[in-house]
Amino acid sequence: MHPRYRTAPDLDPKTGSEYASRRHLLGAAVQFHLDLSFHLYALLSSGMLDEFPGVQLVAGHLGEGIPFNLWRASHWYNQPVKKATRPSKHDYEYYFKHNVSITTSGFYSTSGLKFCINEIGLDRCMFAIDYPYDTIEEGQRWWKGVDLPTEQKDAVARSNAIKLFKLPLEL
Repeated sequence: MHPRYRTAPDLDPKTGSEYASRRHLLGAAVQFHLDLSFHLYALLSSGMLDEFPGVQLVAGHLGEGIPFNLWRASHWYNQPVKKATRPSKHDYEYYFKHNVSITTSGFYSTSGLKFCINEIGLDRCMFAIDYPYDTIEEGQRWWKGVDLPTEQKDAVARSNAIKLFKLPLEL
């Protein structure tokens, strides 16, 4: 899953778009993660993953910030009034740990990656470069300096993707 730039109708003040008078929020800095995280929350709560539990989703940019809000979103999603009316059987945390993997693309933060590993699990995190938005060199430079145990770094860099995408490569 990847966000998109807004189109001309989205930017027309007559449409009431939140971005019409706030164009400085467009793109990777703010709009991308807000739009895609909303879409991802909607998918996770739709019941689709209960009907198709084998579906695997991949979200870039360290999961569009959702792992950092996962406890709170799940906590409130589990309140009786929400639980009684929601279409999904589980909360967001469950689906993130069973059906969603994230990549580092465009989010080169070592502390952020470590948080995500602790929050959703090592097997759900993969290295990626957000080209053409970021340069390959920028991603490589950051990755070389990431301080993780060798086994964890190998999993994020390679083996998690091999397993998820069932690639014909040796682990």
